[in-house]
This record gives sequence, structure tokens and C-alpha cells, in this order.
Amino acid sequence: MTQFNSKLELVKIVDNPNIQSVDRIWHRDLKPANFLFKFAPRSEYKYERHDTLHPVGIDFGISKYHRDPSNPSAHYTGTPAYLAPEVLEGGANFRSDIWSLGCCVIFIEAFIHSGMPGVKKVFEIAVRGNDSSFRDGIDEVNEFLDQDPSPGLAQDVSPHMEEARKRLRKMVKEKMMVPESQRGSAHELLEKVMEIRAVAKKEFFDE
Repeated sequence: MTQFNSKLELVKIVDNPNIQSVDRIWHRDLKPANFLFKFAPRSEYKYERHDTLHPVGIDFGISKYHRDPSNPSAHYTGTPAYLAPEVLEGGANFRSDIWSLGCCVIFIEAFIHSGMPGVKKVFEIAVRGNDSSFRDGIDEVNEFLDQDPSPGLAQDVSPHMEEARKRLRKMVKEKMMVPESQRGSAHELLEKVMEIRAVAKKEFFDE
């Protein structure tokens, strides 16, 4: 993946209009492996230079639509490393998906922060071992992503993308990878995402 295309993925993920439909949809197994890519012609994105691939979340039939958002079922199916803390206590709800989505966003952050070595470091901390999870490793992950990348790992990113990364960092730390009562709703996060999208798009409009 070229540097241009890798940066563009950030814009496309937060530019997905389907994010607005998640108000009553409980995915229950959000993780990087459940994002596939579909062909997207250049005409769909005015900031795209070529035909490309567009990320799409999939669920293999375990997502649920709840008419009563305040009372979803406590039953939860998901991948252990990405499950929110309350899930293990039988208290899963819509905001449990927010935590899991935060795990996915962290990998995007890590790539912008320090490339594939950064992604591998996060993976080693939170996913690789049988007992590893973001629940137990989030403090170490945050410590890594809060610091400036070492000179040997720093990515050559524009001021626009660096600003987008910092805003992602703030959103993840304050609204996603936090205790359930502090987590943002889908609509609150959508507002944050729209702000980040506007910053990231400048990378392409200003060229």
C-alpha cells in the first residue's frame, strides 16, 4: 500500500455514511478482521486519484437490531481480545461496541504514529497472547501512542494527518476506551468523526 493510499484509508473509514445508521444496531464483534474492502471507483470520492478499495464492516449474521436501545440483551458474542470490560460481567450494551471500535481505531493511530512497527507493537501488547486483551493492555497502549514516535519509526506525514491523528487519540482516550459510563454514544462519536474527517480531507484538497 502506498503512503498516499494508506493515509487515504483513514479518511475513507471515517467518511463512511453507514456510521450514521448504528443508533440501534449492536454489532457485537467489531474487530479489524471484520472490516473487508469493496471496489470503489474514483467517482465516489472526489479526493481519490484512482479507483480504490473502500472499507466495509461485516458481521456474519450476529449483529442485532434493537427497537428499545435502553434494554438490549445481555448475551454477547465476540472476540475476547476486543471485548469491553463490562461484557465479562454480563453487562453488555450498545456502548460495548464503542469500546471494540476503539480497538480498531487504535491500529489506525498506530500506523500513522510509527508505521507497521507501531501496529505490531500494539498487536503484541493487546492481541497476540491467549490471555491478551485491550482491557488489560490499554494503559500500555496509551502510553506508547501518547509519546512522540522514536526518530527511527516516525512517519513522514503532513501537518493535516498529524492533526487528525491527535484528534483520533483524544477521541479514543476520552470517549471510547474508557469506563462504560464515560463512553460516548454513536451520535456523539459521529460528531467527533466529522471533525476529524474535515481535517484529514485537507490532506488531499490542499495538494
